Amino acid sequence: MMVWGILAAVNLSAYTASVALADSRPAYLRDVVISRGIPPAELVVGRRTAVWLDEAGGNAPLLLVVW
Repeated sequence: MMVWGILAAVNLSAYTASVALADSRPAYLRDVVISRGIPPAELVVGRRTAVWLDEAGGNAPLLLVVW
C-alpha cells in the first residue's frame, strides 16, 4: 500500500527518514528505509514523499519518491 507524506527528518548515515503522514498530521513513520536510487541532495525536509508499506507487515516501510 502506498501512503503519502511530508519528509520530517533524514539520517543520511543510516539512510533512513521520518515521514509525517498526509492523512493524519500527528502520525509519523520513523526509521523509514530510503531507496538508494534517491540522491542525498533530494532529501530536503518539507518535501512530499511516497512511502511503500507492506500490508502483511513483513518488510520495513520504504521511501520511494521525493518531489
